[in-house]
Amino acid sequence: AAVASFIVFNPIVFNVSTRGNADQLVVVIVMITLYCYFERYYYLCGLFYGLSIHLKIYPLIYAPLFVLSIIRKLSSALPQPPLHSQLDMDGATRSFLRNDYNEGLKKISKLIVMIILITLSVIISLGCFFYYVYGWECLYETYFYHFVRTDHRHNFSIYFYMIYVSSVAKSSLTSLLMFLPQVVVLCFISYRYFISDKAMIFGMYLQTMTFVAFNKVMTVQYFVWYLPLFAMVVPFLDISWFTHLVLYLIWLLLGQGMWLKEAFKLEFLGESNFFNLFIASCLFFIINITMMV
Repeated sequence: AAVASFIVFNPIVFNVSTRGNADQLVVVIVMITLYCYFERYYYLCGLFYGLSIHLKIYPLIYAPLFVLSIIRKLSSALPQPPLHSQLDMDGATRSFLRNDYNEGLKKISKLIVMIILITLSVIISLGCFFYYVYGWECLYETYFYHFVRTDHRHNFSIYFYMIYVSSVAKSSLTSLLMFLPQVVVLCFISYRYFISDKAMIFGMYLQTMTFVAFNKVMTVQYFVWYLPLFAMVVPFLDISWFTHLVLYLIWLLLGQGMWLKEAFKLEFLGESNFFNLFIASCLFFIINITMMV
């Protein structure tokens, strides 16, 4: 109840909810996708996952972790193939068990393909419908814009200063290369945290924080993406409530507070303090990485 209250009454959630952002809707659909995964409604899982990606492209980062976790979950229920050391088993029995195991793997492969097809069908069908209604602008604003987007204002990211002082904003290649650290870390987390359902939840939380912390654009609504996942991992963390509170206050008051202080000087007082804002962004980045570690 305490963790749920922390999410529901969080000032960041209030702020984002009252200014017209639909990020909470996307988060709800991601939570429904997780529910379908745990209840083994895999086709529904694929359907809601596709819907979440259509509404906001960031849930795409969970795809490798979802696939690996479903394979792990279903493979654990298969009868294990006999080992060569099991000499007390006759050849016919070993062959039967091995064939049974192989058939199980084929069924899992077909299921994974069906889930992927359902997800892609939802994304493509909705994309085609809204392309028909709104034209190229819809596809550009929904998907392609994110690959070339460059913001040097209202941006917590450590990249914003480089975008501001250089011509990187004009280079699509450099803009795409900014995704490379994200991709490497996200792939590592997917490989490391698919080993159990608890680890998977923790992996999704880390993936979301990683995506936000390393992203070339970071605004306040992005923080809403990992708050519900944080509530799910808290019971498994071996740290006290006091430590939780201290970490949150450091993140909110020191990390965001320092950045907002410099941003206020820039936006409202007209001071040219971009470098100070860059230092505040670096501090916020270090705090986020420290919390993840």
